[in-house]
Amino acid sequence: MQGAKAAGYGVIGADIVDRRSDPDAFADFPFVVCDFLQRSPVRSAWSVVCNPPFDHVREFCERALDIAIHKVAVLMPLCRIVAAHWLENLPLETVWVLTPRPSMPPASYIAAGKRPGGGRPDYCWLIFAKQSPTGAQPKLRRLHRDGRPDESSKSNSRMRATEFPALEAGIADRTYSGQVPTR
Repeated sequence: MQGAKAAGYGVIGADIVDRRSDPDAFADFPFVVCDFLQRSPVRSAWSVVCNPPFDHVREFCERALDIAIHKVAVLMPLCRIVAAHWLENLPLETVWVLTPRPSMPPASYIAAGKRPGGGRPDYCWLIFAKQSPTGAQPKLRRLHRDGRPDESSKSNSRMRATEFPALEAGIADRTYSGQVPTR
């Protein structure tokens, strides 16, 4: 969220668990403790970016699409996309596969002072555009952490993952609102 704020976006953070133990981490933007599926911290937002509990990705996608005016970005384990037939009923525009594979251990692992590394699951960002037709064929792209170009891009433009790779993928055009990553 700091990356979105530094890029000039309006930021509102929310999570079902209060993760503000580090006062510097959330000092520059509003943060709300709430159940996103029951009550959003905002009535609407230009874009919503979230890292939901992976057993509830569908519900978070649908709820975020209710709130967002423009786009939604949701982090999801890549292996689950094969069985996610419900995506056919949503305006999925692009699937950004993260490469190289990021390591995202649970918050308790990091809180214990352990260093993340050696992650095995692959992840992707699902990008929904409200103006896209439901059931359209989404684009499949690669988002490289080290700045290498996406081989699937016809324009050969350079994409790079930052502290918040969703911003580089062009989702948060004006306002950023979403769950605090619950690594």
